[in-house]
Amino acid sequence: MIYKTVFSRLIIYCAAIALLVVIAGLLFPAITSFQDFTWLSFLFFSLLTALTLYIGLRGLEKSSYGFVASVNGIVLLKLMLSVVLVLVYVIVTRPKEPQFILPFFLFYILFTVFEVRELLLAQKAKSKDKN
Repeated sequence: MIYKTVFSRLIIYCAAIALLVVIAGLLFPAITSFQDFTWLSFLFFSLLTALTLYIGLRGLEKSSYGFVASVNGIVLLKLMLSVVLVLVYVIVTRPKEPQFILPFFLFYILFTVFEVRELLLAQKAKSKDKN
């Protein structure tokens, strides 16, 4: 049941962020020069967050140690994949403006906060169920 709740919240969260990206594109035409990377970053973090939550929730089902190990592994994986995404984009497209990276960092922060919040809520719910 927790999976359904967490992933429902993720879908709503992603929809809200996508709406904000569309609105920002309409209000600030200057960001259209790096709109491709903005949407690529959004998709990347949406999928990575879904994977993170799935692995974290699976680890939480096993044990506290499994949960901590899962979260540590996820953080390392997320960092490595993020670096690879940016490097590949820079090598392939050679962006002229360094501002292209701003939406990437914004998404990194927004999705990381969401992940931490959801995993903490799930851990709290599990510890409450034990008592």
